[in-house]
Order: sequence, then C-alpha cells, then structure tokens
Amino acid sequence: MKNEQTKQISTFPKSEWKIWLWGIILFLVIFMVIKTVSKLNTKEATATVAKFNEVDVLPSFPNGERAFGNYLQHNIHNKSAANGRVIASFVVSKNGSIQDVRILRGLNAEADQEVVRVLEESPKWNPGIQKGKAVNVAYTMPVNFTR
Repeated sequence: MKNEQTKQISTFPKSEWKIWLWGIILFLVIFMVIKTVSKLNTKEATATVAKFNEVDVLPSFPNGERAFGNYLQHNIHNKSAANGRVIASFVVSKNGSIQDVRILRGLNAEADQEVVRVLEESPKWNPGIQKGKAVNVAYTMPVNFTR
C-alpha cells in the first residue's frame, strides 16, 4: 500500500506542487499585510482623538459654559414640543471646529436632528491642549428639552 501511495505522489508533476506552494505563500503574505494595515489604521484612528483624561487643557466654548448654554438656548428650536434629554457626542478638532456629531441617546428624530444641526453650526471652540499642542478631543454632553 505504501508503494502505491508513493507512486501516486511521484506521478504528480513537480510544477503543480510549485504552483500550489507559491499560491499558498502568496495568500499568507497578502493575509498578513491586510492584517497589519488594519491594525495600523485602528491605532491611527484611536490615536487621533484624545479623551478627557489625556489632555492638559479641555476644549472650551468661547466665553465659557454659560455662553455655550446661551448659544444652545437661542439656536435650538423645540418644534416637536419634546420634553427630555438628548445625549450627544462630538469631537472638538485641533482647529476648534465640531466634527463627528453623534446621538448616543435620543429623544425623537426631530429633537435629535436639531441637536446635530446646532452642534455642527456651532462657532469654533478653543481646542484641547496636550503637551503644548492642540489635539482633537472627544466630548459628550446632554442637551435638555423642555416645553
């Protein structure tokens, strides 16, 4: 039986083994490159946005929190007469603009859209500072709606 298996293997052309071997090697190399690139992209994406506990100076709205409260109060229109709270997250970029606005917990579609609109139209903030340089900082905040 062993001789029959040996004959079968030896009758298989060597060139086909080389093609299969190179195909497997190529597949493994491509797989490893894709894996490495995806890890690098993930690290870059997470490294570009600092968290509150990682910055020396937090981002701030010009003239402070009270001014931001006034901005929200004068610009958010409660058309749906909603009563409740919307939790929004966004990134204060290095240049102070608001980016990547997301609703973490919504109230209703109209109220959620209004919060996104007003945050995206917000005047530039003072950016967060880390080690003397302006950095992107993730920010989460509640917006209260009252009738």
